[in-house]
Formats: sequence, C-alpha cells, structure tokens
Amino acid sequence: YSSFCHSISTAPFPPTYQSLGLFVLSLVKRRAGSAKSLANDISHLRTQCTLNELGWPNYPDTIRLRQLVAVLKGEDYTESHVQDALRFSSIVKIIATFDLNDPVQLLKACVFSIGQNALLRGKETTSFLARDVTFIKTSHYSGVALTLYRSKSHRSGPPITVEFTAFNHLFCAVNLLRCWYRLRKFTSHSL
Repeated sequence: YSSFCHSISTAPFPPTYQSLGLFVLSLVKRRAGSAKSLANDISHLRTQCTLNELGWPNYPDTIRLRQLVAVLKGEDYTESHVQDALRFSSIVKIIATFDLNDPVQLLKACVFSIGQNALLRGKETTSFLARDVTFIKTSHYSGVALTLYRSKSHRSGPPITVEFTAFNHLFCAVNLLRCWYRLRKFTSHSL
C-alpha cells in the first residue's frame, strides 16, 4: 500500500478513502480483473494500520470502501469457487428469525453483526465477548470499543482496539452488544 501511494505521489498515512480506493482498483487491475480476496486485503491493511496507530478512515468512508469492494465483486468475471459474503441486508433477514431473548441466539446475532460491521474473522468476533468491551456514549456519539488480542491476522504485538459506531437499526452491532451485556449481567446476578 505504501509503495502504491508513493508511486502516485500521495501520502499513505493516514489512509483515506481516495488512497485506499485507488489501491483496491490497482489490485484488481494487477490481478487481471479479479476481485477475489479484496475484503481480506482491506482487513489485513486495517489491522496493520490500527496496530501501528497509523489511523483509518472514518465510518462513512469505511462504508464507501466496502461499497466499492461490493461493486468490484459484482463485476468480477473470473471463476469463483466460494459463495458471496453476507451483506447487512442478508444478516438482518437471518437475525430477524432469531429469538433475541434466547442467550444463544442473541450471541449468534452479535457475532454475525460484529463480523460484518468490521470485516473481522470468526475468531476475532468471539474473542472479546467475555471481557474487553467498552461502551462509549457522548452527546454526539454512541458506540463500543473492543480490544482484540490474538487472531489469524493479528499474531503478535500489543492488543488492538476496534470501534463500532451505533446507527439507527435494531440489529446494528452496538445495539446487539448492549442487549447481550444486559442479558449477561442479568443472568450472572440470577445465578
């Protein structure tokens, strides 16, 4: 990523939507039109930027970057052997079938929403559930910060913190985590 940014005379850090978008487009071009593994490439880059405190685009720009990847994947004409990634609309349909009063189904809903929201792997979406969660509420911001330790894409070094911003939907990651921790607190006190 750094080499690419220097080749187009752009500062690589902090990453911006424009520099990341151009980088993603260059990856597709270099891969002869294939958009495979773009989400993994972005996830790895995000992890490294967060780990090294190099910054990351804000939430709206991250969503725009995901939309760019989705468009590129939709126009990928190379043969694929994997199914499409779940989109938020698909996850909403799945979560809508869950009984969110059931702790197991609520936990599944949290894992689905968190994984989709931050492009995290399965291990990363469950490693924090017992600890290392900080709910953030100010007059203009509501969210949650998760501390992640070891995973496939983060094997060494200090823990990294990933923040999720709340948005106006029942099944957003922040709202589901609030429900999970309320239920967890209630059930631990009733034992």
